[in-house]
Formats: sequence, structure tokens, C-alpha cells
Amino acid sequence: MLGLLRMNVDQAIDEVVAIASELIRKGSQDIINREENSYRLKQVVEGMIKAGENSLDTRMYEPNSPQRKCKV
Repeated sequence: MLGLLRMNVDQAIDEVVAIASELIRKGSQDIINREENSYRLKQVVEGMIKAGENSLDTRMYEPNSPQRKCKV
């Protein structure tokens, strides 16, 4: 999140809290629906990527790419 999505620490913390808030809802401790949780996680992560003005098809790791400034 810090390196590839170019977020600062505060933005990364906010995104982690948003992901946790979306996946852990009140009343959902008794029944775990993996499909619903996977769908919600996908939606939150896609929203985070789009908010950072990144494309959803951007690769997060390319072994032959040149070294970036940030080694995170």
C-alpha cells in the first residue's frame, strides 16, 4: 500500500480500518459466509485502488521492471 499505491502512512491506516470495518460487521460473528466476505473484500480493495487513481489491471509485481525509488 505504501510503495506501489503511493499512500502515506495515514492513508494506509485508514484503508486497513475501512477493510476491517467492511469485513467485520456487528451480528456477523455467528455465521461466516466466505463468498460474501470475499465479494466485500474485492469491492473494498478495488475501491481503494481506484481512489488512488490506479488501474485495476496494474500488476503489483513485475520481475523485469526497473527498480523504483521506494524499496517497500
